[in-house]
Amino acid sequence: TFQAQPGLVTAPNRVLHSMRSSECPSSSFSLLDTGLCLTGDKQLESFVQQLDSFYHRKSASSFDVKGPRYRLGDFTIKPGIVCVGPNSLGAILEVEYVPCNVVTQCWSLLQQVVRRLVDAQVQPPNMPSQQNEQAYTAADTMAQYIKIFADIRKLPR
Repeated sequence: TFQAQPGLVTAPNRVLHSMRSSECPSSSFSLLDTGLCLTGDKQLESFVQQLDSFYHRKSASSFDVKGPRYRLGDFTIKPGIVCVGPNSLGAILEVEYVPCNVVTQCWSLLQQVVRRLVDAQVQPPNMPSQQNEQAYTAADTMAQYIKIFADIRKLPR
């Protein structure tokens, strides 16, 4: 995560998150706090690091999510442990309904599957905000992870 250098960018305190996903091993994602996501090959990350006159690294720690991947019929289920360095901070469950890439068309089905997989007291997340029933992409997943990591940062330790 990078933060804008004060006075050098027209909108101070802008944050730029640099992310990678094992689901897209040759891609790199850079997300601005405005919601804009840049997706490119691994060289995008090198480019972002060269913007150090505009953005500086916010913290030395980075989040890592590790876990297995399962297929259950048309669903991909990925439970994971969220870590910063050697410290485990929480658990996460990612569920994908493979035949459908428009979330609004399969949201109720996804909620039913999540309810069956986890304790009934755990609330599934709200539907991700998408415009005009657009296809769900890896960049949308990265944006969801940014929100989850922000929530984890707020937890007392």
